[in-house]
Amino acid sequence: MSRRSRCRKSEFVLKITGFRAKEKLESAWVRTGTAAPEFLLVQPKSSPIRANFNLTHSPRIMLQRPQRSYAFLFPHSGFWILSYMAILLLGFSSPGWGGVVVFDRVTLMEEAVYLKILTKGRFFAEGGILVDIYVDDKKIKRILTGGDGYGYLKYKPERRGLIRLQARSHQGSGNGLLLVPDKKDQIIFIETESAFKDALFSEKLLGASRKATESLSRKYTLIYISRYVGVEWTRNWLAKEHFPQAVILKWQGPEMFSSLKAKGLRLYAFIGSGALASAAAEYIEKRYVFEETPDGQSVKSWEEITESLKNENAGAQAEF
Repeated sequence: MSRRSRCRKSEFVLKITGFRAKEKLESAWVRTGTAAPEFLLVQPKSSPIRANFNLTHSPRIMLQRPQRSYAFLFPHSGFWILSYMAILLLGFSSPGWGGVVVFDRVTLMEEAVYLKILTKGRFFAEGGILVDIYVDDKKIKRILTGGDGYGYLKYKPERRGLIRLQARSHQGSGNGLLLVPDKKDQIIFIETESAFKDALFSEKLLGASRKATESLSRKYTLIYISRYVGVEWTRNWLAKEHFPQAVILKWQGPEMFSSLKAKGLRLYAFIGSGALASAAAEYIEKRYVFEETPDGQSVKSWEEITESLKNENAGAQAEF
């Protein structure tokens, strides 16, 4: 046998889990008929271990822990697709990532609200920027953002409905909405990542979700909730796909529902994930979820939601 053939490596992989992993590996090595191995690295015994056996004249074993998966942190399968698309969209639509962000707000006619903006530099927030604030295309004031990039302007609305907001600076401009509902309005919340995730992959489902949302917008006041991908990406995607215009609020926890409820608003229904349906249980009776959950009514299509709400209204009118 040539020297080259004697030194050729013959490798195989053995997965060993549970306790006494090191002893199991030693036993497995003895069965190969080679000398006692040299252990280069041993992970905690309770962790799964992958062993690469290198059968040469100087047998050695390299042990390493398999790579962890963090997918369980994001239960929605569409999350990574949405995040990837968000990065692409922001990267192409905003050179250097600079610009102005306008945050959507909700208030009542008799209440003043602080309009909130953020000025951004290349990668991070950039403060000390002069910004002109416009309401319904009318300039109302120029403000200076703070060192953290945030700027605020106290404003009391003069009419109900959706009010257009815009912030302009030398870095660019940003748009937003101020919702001023009537206390009699019935509000439906839509969690965009869950409610529209299937629409990303099917024109048919996209059309069905758009049609249903348009139908709901004619009778109800809509509020979109962005849980993961951010308000700006959500706004751009909804506009691109011609969904009804509505305020988009970043999910900040159940306090979102409690604060709006405290204003005397009618939180009529929720459409989205089981996690947020559970958070809304104390504040919203009608909760529609596109998954199996005990925290709401499980549905498979938007048609089920519109039909259910139609039946609810018909029943309420009959009782009246």
